[in-house]
Amino acid sequence: MKRIAIVGGGASGLLVAVNLLRKSDACEVTIFEPREKLGLGLAYSTKDLEHLLNVPAGRMSGLVEEPKSLCHWAKVDENDFISRNTFGKYLEFLLNRELNRGKKLEHVRSAVVDIESKGGLFNCSLENGTLLSFDAVVLALGNSESITPAAFDGLPKSDRVVRDVWREGLSTSYDRVAIVGTGLTFYDIALSILRDRPSAVIHGISRNGLLPRPHLRHRAPALPVPDIARESADGIRRYLTSMGERWREAQDGTTGSDLERSVERLVSPVRCRKWQPVLLHPKRSGQHRIRVLSGIHFQRYG
Repeated sequence: MKRIAIVGGGASGLLVAVNLLRKSDACEVTIFEPREKLGLGLAYSTKDLEHLLNVPAGRMSGLVEEPKSLCHWAKVDENDFISRNTFGKYLEFLLNRELNRGKKLEHVRSAVVDIESKGGLFNCSLENGTLLSFDAVVLALGNSESITPAAFDGLPKSDRVVRDVWREGLSTSYDRVAIVGTGLTFYDIALSILRDRPSAVIHGISRNGLLPRPHLRHRAPALPVPDIARESADGIRRYLTSMGERWREAQDGTTGSDLERSVERLVSPVRCRKWQPVLLHPKRSGQHRIRVLSGIHFQRYG
């Protein structure tokens, strides 16, 4: 019987555990997570029902072999956007279903502070000094803490200055609020404030002055990506160069929503892990405009 440790009990850690329990009777699974509830993490512990997933329900199943699992459980259309709170309950449902079938899972409410590989085993040191050994370890560490620019170090610590809204919480008792950053979290904060204080004035501050776009009613198909572009950095750069040429062609005679669809067709194929170091370095890729536009067109809100 193999012993498997999962460090972190957010959505990723829970889904790893669920799929291990579903597909194998030859392993013992232990999740290390200080929180009482598994699966929620920062993303899905929000209680605000206006905080929606930014991906349609039809693409958020927790089970590869059951792509409509979430839609059936939540009784929604595959194009609907459900709340993150509801998705957290769906994750809990998946785990409880396996436990009700007699599968075993141990939840240790402690953080792992060190892992040592020795003698074919992984020795996990807990914050209370306990040492436990496992045959395999899965790191599901979730989101790291927000990085606050040094320029803000002098700001006072109070409920009027929130550096990490998901960890510190949000006060909706102020009428004038400045939010640094205009990504998807900006929408979540603004919705919460305006629901409680409809007359509040919210200022969004960002370097590019752009907001994420809403999802298109009909998504444009992605362009095919040649295999050579997936295999090497040089292939990636050549493909990005060709994207620049297509981008210039897309601008000719197109405006408004037509241009947005053209941009989406261009940036969709490059959203994969290998490409991020190139995309995030504008001087290296030479496609700074596409890098900025890819963010607001790919990270859309529901």
